[in-house]
Amino acid sequence: MNRFFVEKRTGTPADTLEAFGLAKLIDVLATESGLSTRLTLQDMGSVYMIDLAQSLQAEQVAQIPFLQLIQGLNTAKKQVNAPNGIDYLAHQQRNNAYFEARKKESDEQVLREQGFTPPVAEWSTWAMINQMSATAAYNGLVEIWQAHEACFAELLAIIFDLYQTMPNDWETAEATWKLMAKNHDILAKAVPQLQVVNPGKGKGGNRSKANGLSVGGLKGFWLAEYLKFVGLYQAAIPRVVSGAKDRKTYILRPKRLSWRTHQQVFPAFQKAIYAQTAIKMDVLFVLG
Repeated sequence: MNRFFVEKRTGTPADTLEAFGLAKLIDVLATESGLSTRLTLQDMGSVYMIDLAQSLQAEQVAQIPFLQLIQGLNTAKKQVNAPNGIDYLAHQQRNNAYFEARKKESDEQVLREQGFTPPVAEWSTWAMINQMSATAAYNGLVEIWQAHEACFAELLAIIFDLYQTMPNDWETAEATWKLMAKNHDILAKAVPQLQVVNPGKGKGGNRSKANGLSVGGLKGFWLAEYLKFVGLYQAAIPRVVSGAKDRKTYILRPKRLSWRTHQQVFPAFQKAIYAQTAIKMDVLFVLG
């Protein structure tokens, strides 16, 4: 198992996020299996192809213990029922203290010595999820993934079967998963397709043929939505627009990308795109 394909089903950045999410999973599994992590993500036109230098063996994958790819958020109103939840309020308070201290002292070294540190790289993603009222649904996806701790190998088998074939057979994957979920007492239900990771699926105007004025959002298979959120951490740069009540989310759409290079460069790229006017951020993102 060394080549995987993510079909571009929507023609929007949601496909890209799904591909980045799957690439992250494969990279982690390869590392856990002691394989080379030389992985490439390539745009092939109608699909994204993920190419791993060394093949993952089914026997190796079956021995990999359960692992988390993303963590849930614990906020004032929402709590995740999964280990290692992020204390959102604690991060928010530290960030506020840092920016207040920075008004008096601009030297980062001095600020660090005083105990003030800038927001972690993931903060902008956590803030976007929370501010777009997506925390409950996001935590729900984290909890569904966590529910597979006792049948992780079976879940991985479904994922590999799905993404090794073209086109991706979602109907079979969902049917197989529902059977497995029933055997392991995992609640099988459709989940919201949140606009955070689905720019074309916001409430209203999201049906192929208009038949009413309902503002309800669409729902889908949880696995695709979970991988999109994993990809959000790997490929998205959410930013608040300076001087306006608006936000922008920039998402990488690579032609051919070395995963190792991406891991080295992307953190610095995130820091270079800081909150300012919309046009200036657009220019910096393109130049970057």
